[in-house]
Amino acid sequence: MYNKRVVIGTGCIHYLWEERNLMKSILPFFLLLTLLSLSPKEEVEEYLRRKVENVSLGIVRIGSDRIQCAEAVPRFYQNRSFQQVWTNTSDAQKALAIIRKAPEHGLNPADYHSETLERLIALETWTPLRRAEFELLMTDAYLLYTSHMISGKVNPQSIDAQWHVLRHEMDPVQALETASQNGTIGSTLAHLAPNHPIYKSLMEALTQYKSIQESGGWTTVNPGETLKPGMKNPRVNDVRELLLATGDMQSGAVEDLSTYDDNLRQGVMRFQSRHGIDADGAIGVNTLAAMNVSAEERVAQIQANLERWRWLSQQLSEYHIRVNIADYSLKVIRGNQVERSHKVMVGKPVRSTPVFSSTMQYIVLNPTWTVPPTILNNDVLPAVRKDVEYLNTKGLQVLDNNGNALDPSTIDWNSPSVKSYTYRQPAGKNNALGAVKFMFPNSFNIYLHDTPSKELFSKSERAFSSGCIRVENPLDLAKHLIKSDGFWTDDAIDIAVKSGKTQTIPIKEKPMVYLLYWTAWTSPDGLVQFRKDIYNRDRKLIEALNEDAPMALASK
Repeated sequence: MYNKRVVIGTGCIHYLWEERNLMKSILPFFLLLTLLSLSPKEEVEEYLRRKVENVSLGIVRIGSDRIQCAEAVPRFYQNRSFQQVWTNTSDAQKALAIIRKAPEHGLNPADYHSETLERLIALETWTPLRRAEFELLMTDAYLLYTSHMISGKVNPQSIDAQWHVLRHEMDPVQALETASQNGTIGSTLAHLAPNHPIYKSLMEALTQYKSIQESGGWTTVNPGETLKPGMKNPRVNDVRELLLATGDMQSGAVEDLSTYDDNLRQGVMRFQSRHGIDADGAIGVNTLAAMNVSAEERVAQIQANLERWRWLSQQLSEYHIRVNIADYSLKVIRGNQVERSHKVMVGKPVRSTPVFSSTMQYIVLNPTWTVPPTILNNDVLPAVRKDVEYLNTKGLQVLDNNGNALDPSTIDWNSPSVKSYTYRQPAGKNNALGAVKFMFPNSFNIYLHDTPSKELFSKSERAFSSGCIRVENPLDLAKHLIKSDGFWTDDAIDIAVKSGKTQTIPIKEKPMVYLLYWTAWTSPDGLVQFRKDIYNRDRKLIEALNEDAPMALASK
């Protein structure tokens, strides 16, 4: 009647029937016989097994919902021999109540099958098939939500090659199994978000700015001349309306809507301070650009920074140095207390400072500077080929592989061998690293250091370096970091610097160093802070967050 042959592929054995019509009539009959011999519980688990096996083979949809966790879901059910976990409706209801609050974290409940699960759980009677489908969707929602909360919805390196900070991850499958054993399956989702004051305050800021957005946002201000206190201009009232909407000033009696009065000046200065702009009260190009970012864009910016927090470890080191690249700031933090703050300069957009963490190990006083490969190839060698005197101007020595000084005038600067030489700047007041550098070994050759170009710290935007972090008042930072060392007193450091001799000082209490990139946060005084996205990292992240939940996260 028919022939059959065995095909081996994808780990399964399939029988190919030449008489397909016969197959269609026989298989449902055998399936029906199998299901009739099972108890209701066994019948649900048989449906579950079949669907889970299909998840392993490819995309599975239940209605319009796609099972996202294509690796984690099968692993979970195979580990428990396909036994159900969501047998208690109240557990599912508790978990769904938490998933409904996903927008508070800048996430979309639809990624976690919220509508379908709500519809299924409202049914008065369930067939075994419907129960199996609910079970599968609920587990997929739990695993995906857990994954997003503990390590982010978006893989940071898929959108930003300069993000190298290690993400805190636990196994969502193990988390679900443990919760089911402990009887906490319905409530554990509520405790997965980062337990950090800044994350929690960002959630509050998101609620605030969503409310502003839903109320219509704020008025845009047309371009024009710089507006200053005392001026009379029709655009002044647009500024006033905007600041009332953002909460930077309160409503009150105004004699002339077109006059830039003192009350408005205070509101403008508060706005400028919150956006990292010189708070001088003058509404110029930078202030106008910040004002004309819409409420919708600010909401998205806050959501992006909540995601960045989910990329970090749940707990930062108790004692650490935190550099916010977008804010040009450095803080020494112990617990939740800021011990010191410093202005910094960071990498230019074309040589952006990477995001990573490492442990600070030592300080070097009166450091020499060895030109790194990027600066050598992009800056030094092109300049020397134009004029060899560039080396003298910059105080750079050329050393061969044995450390012997070479005469620049005898070198063929068009030869490939010039890239193999060492280019070093001796210690001194003109050294690019200044009086001190702070070393936390890393593969990016990034460190903190002093600079002879101290006048640049007066600027509000300070992306001037080639990637490293230049610190204002770095000797004060050095003294703070080694104050627990009884020998290196403040006076001893000053004497050592004046000597001009290069000295290395190990750090006894070694802080972690986090180079991070935040364009939105809430300061301790409760004000929502925004910063210019100097490296254009927000846009890509916002776009990725707005996409459907990626299948790539299913393997966690």
